[in-house]
Amino acid sequence: MEKVPYLGQELMRWQVGSSTFLAMPERGARLMHWHLTLGDGSVRDIIYWPELQSADEFVKTRGGNPILFPFNARTFDQGDIHLWRGPDGVRRPMPMHGLARQGKFKFTRCDARGFAAQFIPDAEAKAAYPFFF
Repeated sequence: MEKVPYLGQELMRWQVGSSTFLAMPERGARLMHWHLTLGDGSVRDIIYWPELQSADEFVKTRGGNPILFPFNARTFDQGDIHLWRGPDGVRRPMPMHGLARQGKFKFTRCDARGFAAQFIPDAEAKAAYPFFF
């Protein structure tokens, strides 16, 4: 594992066999880029991350492979987008693709082969999804 400066922050790069992948685990635990080095030395991108101008663009970037929880798409309640109604009947806000995509995570494992991380919900996330998970 190698730490790489990126837009004033650090991302991590792992090389495991012919796979190389990059992530910023604390910010959404998103797999940002993954490529394979083939036997002939050529490189094949599997997951792509676009060039950004600032770290502020990170959450809204269309690239990589984000964690989508608790919903994987837009939510609607009675035709209104970004809202949902739980089994308790309460109408709550919900960002596109859920809470984890823009959430904070902490490492539960980080080693030469990769990482595991746990989502740490903030007050906004707990208000939008007040269930134990």
